[in-house]
Amino acid sequence: MSNLTFIVTHGPMPLYPIRDDVHLVWLSREAPPTDIGNPVIRAYDLFDTPEQTHQRLSGSMGSIATFRHLETLTEKPERVTVSQYRKFNSKTPFGLPHSHFKKIPASSYFGMQILDPSITTPIDPFPSGTDTPFVVSPRRKFRDTMSQHASAHEIDNLLLLVVAGIRSGGLTREEGLELLQTSFFIPGGLELGTFPYEFWRSAMESMVGAVEFFLEQYWTETLVDGEQTREVSFAMERYGSYLIINHFAKATASGTPIQDPFGYIHTVFQEPLKRRTLPSRLFFRLSKHR
Repeated sequence: MSNLTFIVTHGPMPLYPIRDDVHLVWLSREAPPTDIGNPVIRAYDLFDTPEQTHQRLSGSMGSIATFRHLETLTEKPERVTVSQYRKFNSKTPFGLPHSHFKKIPASSYFGMQILDPSITTPIDPFPSGTDTPFVVSPRRKFRDTMSQHASAHEIDNLLLLVVAGIRSGGLTREEGLELLQTSFFIPGGLELGTFPYEFWRSAMESMVGAVEFFLEQYWTETLVDGEQTREVSFAMERYGSYLIINHFAKATASGTPIQDPFGYIHTVFQEPLKRRTLPSRLFFRLSKHR
């Protein structure tokens, strides 16, 4: 099964080993280093106003650049893998669970695998020869997407992105309501994992249409202040997560459920991290399950 792998980076090289055929999606006006052996996609060349788009969408600009690049190819892959320079999904767990470490950023992603300089075991995040159609992050369960998003982010951005999806034709009204009410969440959404290309292309078409409508109709400059620079990206994550969950649900309802689609989400740190003691790890895990 043919597969193309893309890693979005705003400058640094990926912090984990990659094969020579992995494409780097370069989110910078600056030229990439000349000694890179991997093929490079200059994301800024695929947008009319790249600096403005990058400021508004942060790293999610890279997934849209990947979508636009693939649309130009005559020969399409059967699968596509999308990753980030320090984050990836894999069917194989590498490193250690984040419960082994103290004060991990993004520790709300319970079950995330962590790699730091103390982890020296060789890894191959994207092994060739596998034919698993989906490798997505382990799903998490909340009361509903709207309240979960509102607890950590600006809720109006998610609501407006859903409206943009409906107005642009990417979602039905029923799907928009279901998106806000669904209790499952797949971290990374369409921007982290391996997907059948035709599914990913169709889902990205819905999300890209929604994002373009959102930026044209609902954008306000206050979204670039302080920590809000990634608010649209966080809303896109929920939008993409719903499209995956909805696809899985429809496959199950039709009698052809997606087999074993969940993998392990990994984050790589450049600096050594402090480890928890065994009693501390047990207490931490128990507290998360209360």
